Amino acid sequence: MPIKKKMTQRNKREKGLALITVMMVVAMVSATASWLMLQQHVALRRVTNVVHEEQALLLALGAESYVRGLLTSDARSGGNRSVDYYARYDDPSRNEWWSRQGAFDEDRMSYLYGFEDVRRSDITWCVFDLSAFHNINNFRFLATGKKSVDQKKTEKPKSVREKSEEARGDKDKKDEKKQELQTDPTDTKTRTMSELEWEQAMFNSLYGGSSARWSALMDWFDKDDRARFDGGEDPHYLNLNVPYRTSGMRMVWPEELGIVKGFDGFRPSKEIVALPSVKPTKINVNTASREMLGKIISHMRVTLSGEEWSEMLYQRRYNPFRRLDDFYGRLVSYNDERITKASLAWANKFLSVSSNYFLALIQIRLGNSSFYLQSVIVRDPEDPYDSYVLQRRLGKVGHKRRDCRIDSPIIVQDEKDQEES
Repeated sequence: MPIKKKMTQRNKREKGLALITVMMVVAMVSATASWLMLQQHVALRRVTNVVHEEQALLLALGAESYVRGLLTSDARSGGNRSVDYYARYDDPSRNEWWSRQGAFDEDRMSYLYGFEDVRRSDITWCVFDLSAFHNINNFRFLATGKKSVDQKKTEKPKSVREKSEEARGDKDKKDEKKQELQTDPTDTKTRTMSELEWEQAMFNSLYGGSSARWSALMDWFDKDDRARFDGGEDPHYLNLNVPYRTSGMRMVWPEELGIVKGFDGFRPSKEIVALPSVKPTKINVNTASREMLGKIISHMRVTLSGEEWSEMLYQRRYNPFRRLDDFYGRLVSYNDERITKASLAWANKFLSVSSNYFLALIQIRLGNSSFYLQSVIVRDPEDPYDSYVLQRRLGKVGHKRRDCRIDSPIIVQDEKDQEES
Protein backbone atom coordinates (compact mmCIF):
# COMPACT_ATOMS: atom_id res chain seq x y z
CA MET A 1 0.00 0.00 0.00
CA PRO A 2 1.38 3.40 -0.84
CA ILE A 3 2.69 5.51 2.01
CA LYS A 4 0.46 8.50 1.08
CA LYS A 5 -2.68 6.39 1.37
CA LYS A 6 -1.64 5.13 4.82
CA MET A 7 -1.07 8.69 6.06
CA THR A 8 -4.54 9.73 4.83
CA GLN A 9 -6.24 6.92 6.77
CA ARG A 10 -4.24 7.78 9.93
CA ASN A 11 -5.28 11.44 9.74
CA LYS A 12 -8.91 10.48 9.41
CA ARG A 13 -8.69 8.31 12.55
CA GLU A 14 -7.00 11.12 14.51
CA LYS A 15 -9.71 13.59 13.44
CA GLY A 16 -12.38 11.15 14.71
CA LEU A 17 -10.68 10.83 18.10
CA ALA A 18 -10.39 14.60 18.40
CA LEU A 19 -14.09 15.01 17.63
CA ILE A 20 -15.02 12.42 20.26
CA THR A 21 -12.75 14.13 22.80
CA VAL A 22 -14.34 17.51 22.10
CA MET A 23 -17.82 16.01 22.45
CA MET A 24 -16.87 14.43 25.78
CA VAL A 25 -15.47 17.74 27.05
CA VAL A 26 -18.64 19.59 25.98
CA ALA A 27 -20.80 16.95 27.70
CA MET A 28 -18.79 17.20 30.91
CA VAL A 29 -18.95 21.00 30.87
CA SER A 30 -22.71 20.88 30.24
CA ALA A 31 -23.24 18.36 33.05
CA THR A 32 -21.12 20.47 35.41
CA ALA A 33 -23.01 23.63 34.46
CA SER A 34 -26.33 21.86 34.94
CA TRP A 35 -25.24 20.54 38.33
CA LEU A 36 -24.09 24.02 39.38
CA MET A 37 -27.40 25.53 38.25
CA LEU A 38 -29.29 22.84 40.17
CA GLN A 39 -27.25 23.49 43.29
CA GLN A 40 -27.86 27.21 42.92
CA HIS A 41 -31.60 26.58 42.58
CA VAL A 42 -31.60 24.32 45.66
CA ALA A 43 -29.61 26.89 47.62
CA LEU A 44 -32.05 29.65 46.64
CA ARG A 45 -35.02 27.49 47.65
CA ARG A 46 -33.32 26.60 50.92
CA VAL A 47 -32.68 30.25 51.72
CA THR A 48 -36.26 31.11 50.73
CA ASN A 49 -37.64 28.39 52.98
CA VAL A 50 -35.49 29.55 55.90
CA VAL A 51 -36.69 33.12 55.43
CA HIS A 52 -40.30 31.95 55.17
CA GLU A 53 -39.93 29.86 58.33
CA GLU A 54 -38.56 32.82 60.26
CA GLN A 55 -41.34 35.06 58.97
CA ALA A 56 -43.97 32.38 59.70
CA LEU A 57 -42.69 31.96 63.26
CA LEU A 58 -42.91 35.71 63.88
CA LEU A 59 -46.40 35.79 62.38
CA ALA A 60 -47.44 32.84 64.54
CA LEU A 61 -46.13 34.56 67.67
CA GLY A 62 -48.09 37.65 66.68
CA ALA A 63 -51.28 35.59 66.32
CA GLU A 64 -50.50 33.97 69.67
CA SER A 65 -50.36 37.40 71.30
CA TYR A 66 -53.64 38.29 69.64
CA VAL A 67 -55.33 35.16 71.07
CA ARG A 68 -53.94 35.97 74.52
CA GLY A 69 -55.52 39.37 74.21
CA LEU A 70 -58.86 37.79 73.30
CA LEU A 71 -58.73 35.51 76.35
CA THR A 72 -57.79 38.38 78.65
CA SER A 73 -60.57 40.55 77.24
CA ASP A 74 -63.05 37.72 77.74
CA ALA A 75 -62.00 37.37 81.38
CA ARG A 76 -62.42 41.10 81.96
CA SER A 77 -65.91 41.11 80.47
CA GLY A 78 -66.92 38.06 82.51
CA GLY A 79 -65.62 39.30 85.86
CA ASN A 80 -65.78 36.94 88.81
CA ARG A 81 -68.58 34.87 87.23
CA SER A 82 -66.76 33.89 84.07
CA VAL A 83 -68.48 31.44 81.74
CA ASP A 84 -66.66 29.86 78.81
CA TYR A 85 -68.32 28.16 75.86
CA TYR A 86 -67.91 27.78 72.11
CA ALA A 87 -69.71 30.68 70.46
CA ARG A 88 -71.73 30.12 67.31
CA TYR A 89 -70.87 31.79 64.02
CA ASP A 90 -74.41 33.15 63.71
CA ASP A 91 -74.23 34.83 67.13
CA PRO A 92 -74.17 38.59 66.48
CA SER A 93 -72.62 39.40 69.87
CA ARG A 94 -68.89 39.35 70.48
CA ASN A 95 -69.15 37.10 73.52
CA GLU A 96 -66.54 34.34 73.66
CA TRP A 97 -64.76 35.80 70.66
CA TRP A 98 -61.73 33.64 71.51
CA SER A 99 -63.62 30.51 70.46
CA ARG A 100 -64.32 31.69 66.93
CA GLN A 101 -61.81 30.58 64.38
CA GLY A 102 -60.34 33.59 62.62
CA ALA A 103 -57.98 34.70 59.91
CA PHE A 104 -56.07 37.74 58.71
CA ASP A 105 -55.54 38.82 55.14
CA GLU A 106 -52.38 40.56 53.94
CA ASP A 107 -53.61 44.06 54.82
CA ARG A 108 -54.60 42.92 58.30
CA MET A 109 -51.17 41.39 58.90
CA SER A 110 -49.49 44.60 57.79
CA TYR A 111 -51.75 46.61 60.09
CA LEU A 112 -51.23 44.42 63.16
CA TYR A 113 -47.72 43.05 62.81
CA GLY A 114 -45.87 45.46 60.51
CA PHE A 115 -45.10 42.89 57.80
CA GLU A 116 -45.63 45.21 54.85
CA ASP A 117 -43.82 43.07 52.26
CA VAL A 118 -45.44 39.71 53.05
CA ARG A 119 -47.20 38.38 49.96
CA ARG A 120 -48.94 35.13 49.06
CA SER A 121 -49.54 34.41 52.73
CA ASP A 122 -52.39 34.01 55.17
CA ILE A 123 -52.69 33.32 58.87
CA THR A 124 -55.42 31.28 60.54
CA TRP A 125 -56.01 30.37 64.17
CA CYS A 126 -58.36 28.15 66.12
CA VAL A 127 -58.63 27.88 69.92
CA PHE A 128 -59.58 24.71 71.80
CA ASP A 129 -60.66 24.61 75.42
CA LEU A 130 -58.34 22.16 77.19
CA SER A 131 -60.60 22.20 80.25
CA ALA A 132 -63.04 20.19 78.15
CA PHE A 133 -60.73 17.15 78.39
CA HIS A 134 -59.60 14.90 81.21
CA ASN A 135 -56.26 15.76 82.79
CA ILE A 136 -53.88 12.82 83.20
CA ASN A 137 -52.17 14.57 86.08
CA ASN A 138 -55.33 14.30 88.18
CA PHE A 139 -54.17 10.75 88.94
CA ARG A 140 -50.99 12.16 90.46
CA PHE A 141 -52.94 13.72 93.32
CA LEU A 142 -54.45 10.33 94.14
CA ALA A 143 -51.07 8.59 93.97
CA THR A 144 -49.21 11.10 96.12
CA GLY A 145 -52.08 11.49 98.59
CA LYS A 146 -51.92 7.86 99.73
CA LYS A 147 -49.59 6.85 102.51
CA SER A 148 -46.77 4.54 101.66
CA VAL A 149 -46.15 1.20 103.39
CA ASP A 150 -43.28 2.64 105.43
CA GLN A 151 -45.49 5.46 106.70
CA LYS A 152 -48.18 3.03 107.75
CA LYS A 153 -45.66 0.96 109.68
CA THR A 154 -44.48 3.95 111.68
CA GLU A 155 -47.97 4.76 112.96
CA LYS A 156 -48.67 4.01 116.61
CA PRO A 157 -50.66 0.74 116.96
CA LYS A 158 -54.20 1.10 118.28
CA SER A 159 -55.21 -0.32 121.64
CA VAL A 160 -57.86 -3.00 122.06
CA ARG A 161 -60.30 -0.43 123.43
CA GLU A 162 -59.79 1.87 120.44
CA LYS A 163 -60.28 -1.01 118.03
CA SER A 164 -63.53 -2.08 119.69
CA GLU A 165 -64.90 1.47 119.68
CA GLU A 166 -63.94 1.88 116.06
CA ALA A 167 -65.63 -1.42 115.13
CA ARG A 168 -68.78 -0.39 116.99
CA GLY A 169 -68.82 2.96 115.18
CA ASP A 170 -68.41 1.29 111.78
CA LYS A 171 -71.31 -1.02 112.54
CA ASP A 172 -73.53 1.92 113.50
CA LYS A 173 -72.61 3.71 110.29
CA LYS A 174 -73.47 0.66 108.20
CA ASP A 175 -76.83 0.34 109.92
CA GLU A 176 -77.58 4.02 109.32
CA LYS A 177 -76.63 3.75 105.65
CA LYS A 178 -78.79 0.65 105.23
CA GLN A 179 -81.74 2.43 106.81
CA GLU A 180 -81.24 5.47 104.56
CA LEU A 181 -81.24 3.30 101.46
CA GLN A 182 -84.49 1.72 102.52
CA THR A 183 -86.24 5.00 103.30
CA ASP A 184 -85.04 7.34 100.53
CA PRO A 185 -83.58 5.80 97.35
CA THR A 186 -82.86 9.24 95.86
CA ASP A 187 -80.81 10.52 98.79
CA THR A 188 -77.63 12.44 97.99
CA LYS A 189 -75.36 9.85 99.61
CA THR A 190 -76.54 7.14 97.23
CA ARG A 191 -75.17 9.11 94.27
CA THR A 192 -72.11 10.76 95.78
CA MET A 193 -68.76 9.69 94.31
CA SER A 194 -65.45 10.29 96.00
CA GLU A 195 -62.47 11.64 94.11
CA LEU A 196 -61.05 8.13 93.84
CA GLU A 197 -64.31 6.69 92.47
CA TRP A 198 -64.68 9.52 89.97
CA GLU A 199 -61.13 9.24 88.64
CA GLN A 200 -61.42 5.46 88.46
CA ALA A 201 -64.60 5.85 86.42
CA MET A 202 -62.75 8.20 84.07
CA PHE A 203 -59.85 5.76 83.90
CA ASN A 204 -62.16 2.91 82.96
CA SER A 205 -63.81 4.89 80.16
CA LEU A 206 -60.74 6.61 78.70
CA TYR A 207 -57.65 4.54 79.60
CA GLY A 208 -58.77 0.96 79.11
CA GLY A 209 -59.88 0.17 82.65
CA SER A 210 -57.15 -2.41 83.34
CA SER A 211 -56.26 -2.92 87.02
CA ALA A 212 -52.62 -3.54 86.02
CA ARG A 213 -52.53 -0.22 84.15
CA TRP A 214 -54.06 1.55 87.13
CA SER A 215 -51.43 0.14 89.51
CA ALA A 216 -48.59 0.97 87.11
CA LEU A 217 -49.83 4.52 86.68
CA MET A 218 -50.13 5.03 90.43
CA ASP A 219 -46.57 3.72 90.88
CA TRP A 220 -45.39 6.07 88.14
CA PHE A 221 -46.73 9.12 89.97
CA ASP A 222 -46.12 8.25 93.62
CA LYS A 223 -42.97 9.11 95.58
CA ASP A 224 -42.17 5.76 97.23
CA ASP A 225 -40.30 2.81 95.72
CA ARG A 226 -42.73 0.03 96.69
CA ALA A 227 -44.61 -1.42 93.75
CA ARG A 228 -48.32 -2.15 93.94
CA PHE A 229 -49.73 -5.48 92.81
CA ASP A 230 -49.26 -5.67 89.02
CA GLY A 231 -47.61 -2.24 89.19
CA GLY A 232 -44.07 -1.22 88.42
CA GLU A 233 -41.32 0.78 90.11
CA ASP A 234 -37.68 1.45 89.21
CA PRO A 235 -36.55 -2.23 89.16
CA HIS A 236 -38.98 -2.97 86.33
CA TYR A 237 -37.96 -0.02 84.16
CA LEU A 238 -34.23 -0.41 84.81
CA ASN A 239 -34.35 -3.95 83.37
CA LEU A 240 -35.66 -2.74 80.00
CA ASN A 241 -33.47 -2.55 76.88
CA VAL A 242 -33.44 1.24 77.28
CA PRO A 243 -33.50 1.68 81.07
CA TYR A 244 -35.07 4.63 82.84
CA ARG A 245 -36.71 5.40 86.19
CA THR A 246 -40.21 6.31 87.26
CA SER A 247 -40.94 10.00 87.09
CA GLY A 248 -42.88 10.86 90.23
CA MET A 249 -43.72 14.14 88.48
CA ARG A 250 -46.45 15.55 86.28
CA MET A 251 -46.68 14.53 82.65
CA VAL A 252 -46.12 17.17 80.00
CA TRP A 253 -47.69 15.43 76.98
CA PRO A 254 -50.27 12.61 76.81
CA GLU A 255 -47.83 10.60 74.68
CA GLU A 256 -45.76 10.00 77.82
CA LEU A 257 -48.27 7.28 78.75
CA GLY A 258 -46.51 5.05 76.23
CA ILE A 259 -43.48 4.62 78.52
CA VAL A 260 -45.56 3.48 81.52
CA LYS A 261 -45.84 -0.26 82.14
CA GLY A 262 -48.91 -1.76 80.50
CA PHE A 263 -49.44 1.19 78.13
CA ASP A 264 -47.23 -0.15 75.32
CA GLY A 265 -48.88 0.74 72.03
CA PHE A 266 -51.61 2.70 73.82
CA ARG A 267 -52.89 5.60 71.74
CA PRO A 268 -54.21 8.38 74.00
CA SER A 269 -57.79 9.39 73.37
CA LYS A 270 -58.50 12.84 72.00
CA GLU A 271 -60.31 13.49 75.28
CA ILE A 272 -57.04 13.23 77.25
CA VAL A 273 -54.69 16.11 78.00
CA ALA A 274 -51.74 16.75 80.35
CA LEU A 275 -52.06 19.99 82.33
CA PRO A 276 -49.50 20.98 85.02
CA SER A 277 -52.08 22.24 87.52
CA VAL A 278 -51.48 22.53 91.26
CA LYS A 279 -54.81 20.82 91.99
CA PRO A 280 -57.15 18.48 90.09
CA THR A 281 -58.67 20.27 87.11
CA LYS A 282 -62.39 20.35 86.46
CA ILE A 283 -64.16 19.59 83.18
CA ASN A 284 -66.15 22.36 81.54
CA VAL A 285 -69.62 21.00 80.73
CA ASN A 286 -70.15 23.78 78.17
CA THR A 287 -67.19 22.85 75.97
CA ALA A 288 -66.98 19.10 76.61
CA SER A 289 -67.53 17.01 73.50
CA ARG A 290 -70.59 14.85 73.00
CA GLU A 291 -68.59 11.78 73.99
CA MET A 292 -67.12 13.36 77.12
CA LEU A 293 -70.46 14.83 78.21
CA GLY A 294 -72.03 11.40 77.79
CA LYS A 295 -69.37 9.86 80.03
CA ILE A 296 -69.91 12.58 82.65
CA ILE A 297 -73.67 12.02 82.75
CA SER A 298 -73.24 8.26 82.98
CA HIS A 299 -70.73 8.65 85.84
CA MET A 300 -73.30 10.81 87.60
CA ARG A 301 -75.66 7.80 87.32
CA VAL A 302 -78.20 9.69 85.24
CA THR A 303 -79.91 8.12 82.25
CA LEU A 304 -81.32 10.04 79.29
CA SER A 305 -83.36 8.84 76.37
CA GLY A 306 -82.30 9.53 72.79
CA GLU A 307 -84.70 12.45 72.43
CA GLU A 308 -83.68 13.94 75.78
CA TRP A 309 -80.00 13.65 74.86
CA SER A 310 -80.48 15.37 71.49
CA GLU A 311 -82.58 18.12 73.04
CA MET A 312 -79.99 18.73 75.74
CA LEU A 313 -77.16 19.09 73.21
CA TYR A 314 -79.29 21.44 71.11
CA GLN A 315 -80.17 23.63 74.09
CA ARG A 316 -76.56 23.66 75.28
CA ARG A 317 -75.51 25.01 71.90
CA TYR A 318 -77.97 27.90 71.94
CA ASN A 319 -78.18 28.41 75.70
CA PRO A 320 -74.90 27.45 77.47
CA PHE A 321 -74.92 26.69 81.18
CA ARG A 322 -74.26 29.83 83.22
CA ARG A 323 -73.95 27.85 86.46
CA LEU A 324 -73.59 24.20 87.35
CA ASP A 325 -76.99 24.49 89.00
CA ASP A 326 -78.43 25.10 85.51
CA PHE A 327 -76.79 21.91 84.28
CA TYR A 328 -78.22 19.91 87.17
CA GLY A 329 -81.62 21.51 86.67
CA ARG A 330 -81.70 20.41 83.05
CA LEU A 331 -80.90 16.85 84.07
CA VAL A 332 -83.61 16.99 86.73
CA SER A 333 -86.15 18.24 84.18
CA TYR A 334 -85.60 15.10 82.11
CA ASN A 335 -85.80 12.74 85.10
CA ASP A 336 -88.81 14.25 86.89
CA GLU A 337 -88.64 13.31 90.56
CA ARG A 338 -86.13 10.50 90.16
CA ILE A 339 -83.26 12.86 91.02
CA THR A 340 -82.89 16.30 92.57
CA LYS A 341 -80.35 19.08 92.26
CA ALA A 342 -79.13 18.33 95.79
CA SER A 343 -78.37 14.75 94.80
CA LEU A 344 -76.06 15.99 92.02
CA ALA A 345 -74.30 18.85 93.81
CA TRP A 346 -71.41 16.56 94.82
CA ALA A 347 -70.16 16.82 91.20
CA ASN A 348 -69.12 20.44 91.83
CA LYS A 349 -65.69 19.04 92.76
CA PHE A 350 -65.23 17.67 89.23
CA LEU A 351 -67.22 19.94 86.90
CA SER A 352 -67.24 23.63 86.01
CA VAL A 353 -68.64 26.15 83.52
CA SER A 354 -65.39 28.14 83.15
CA SER A 355 -61.92 27.32 81.87
CA ASN A 356 -58.32 28.32 82.49
CA TYR A 357 -56.36 26.27 79.93
CA PHE A 358 -56.59 26.81 76.17
CA LEU A 359 -54.80 25.49 73.10
CA ALA A 360 -54.27 27.86 70.17
CA LEU A 361 -53.61 26.11 66.85
CA ILE A 362 -52.06 28.63 64.47
CA GLN A 363 -51.48 27.92 60.79
CA ILE A 364 -49.30 30.10 58.57
CA ARG A 365 -49.24 29.65 54.81
CA LEU A 366 -46.31 31.54 53.36
CA GLY A 367 -45.30 30.92 49.78
CA ASN A 368 -45.46 27.19 49.09
CA SER A 369 -45.00 26.07 52.70
CA SER A 370 -47.26 25.73 55.74
CA PHE A 371 -46.26 26.32 59.35
CA TYR A 372 -48.21 25.07 62.39
CA LEU A 373 -47.77 26.25 65.97
CA GLN A 374 -49.55 24.85 69.03
CA SER A 375 -49.53 27.16 72.05
CA VAL A 376 -50.94 26.21 75.44
CA ILE A 377 -52.21 29.44 77.01
CA VAL A 378 -53.10 29.66 80.69
CA ARG A 379 -55.47 32.20 82.16
CA ASP A 380 -54.39 32.66 85.76
CA PRO A 381 -57.34 31.81 88.06
CA GLU A 382 -55.93 34.14 90.72
CA ASP A 383 -55.62 36.99 88.24
CA PRO A 384 -57.93 36.28 85.26
CA TYR A 385 -56.85 39.53 83.62
CA ASP A 386 -53.47 37.98 82.96
CA SER A 387 -52.67 35.12 80.60
CA TYR A 388 -49.35 33.54 79.65
CA VAL A 389 -47.98 30.89 77.30
CA LEU A 390 -47.15 27.63 79.04
CA GLN A 391 -46.00 25.43 76.16
CA ARG A 392 -45.26 25.67 72.47
CA ARG A 393 -45.17 22.82 70.00
CA LEU A 394 -44.78 22.59 66.24
CA GLY A 395 -47.10 20.52 64.07
CA LYS A 396 -50.81 19.90 63.62
CA VAL A 397 -53.11 19.12 66.50
CA GLY A 398 -54.98 15.82 66.70
CA HIS A 399 -58.43 16.81 67.89
CA LYS A 400 -60.80 18.90 65.81
CA ARG A 401 -64.06 20.66 66.44
CA ARG A 402 -66.96 20.93 64.04
CA ASP A 403 -67.15 24.69 64.48
CA CYS A 404 -63.43 25.17 63.99
CA ARG A 405 -62.44 24.48 60.41
CA ILE A 406 -59.05 25.76 59.41
CA ASP A 407 -59.94 25.43 55.71
CA SER A 408 -62.85 27.90 55.89
CA PRO A 409 -61.60 30.87 57.92
CA ILE A 410 -63.54 33.92 59.01
CA ILE A 411 -61.89 37.23 58.24
CA VAL A 412 -61.67 39.12 61.51
CA GLN A 413 -62.02 42.86 61.35
CA ASP A 414 -60.85 45.41 63.85
CA GLU A 415 -63.14 47.84 65.65
CA LYS A 416 -62.59 50.66 63.14
CA ASP A 417 -63.56 48.57 60.14
CA GLN A 418 -66.63 47.22 61.91
CA GLU A 419 -67.85 50.73 62.67
CA GLU A 420 -67.39 51.76 59.04
CA SER A 421 -69.25 48.68 57.80
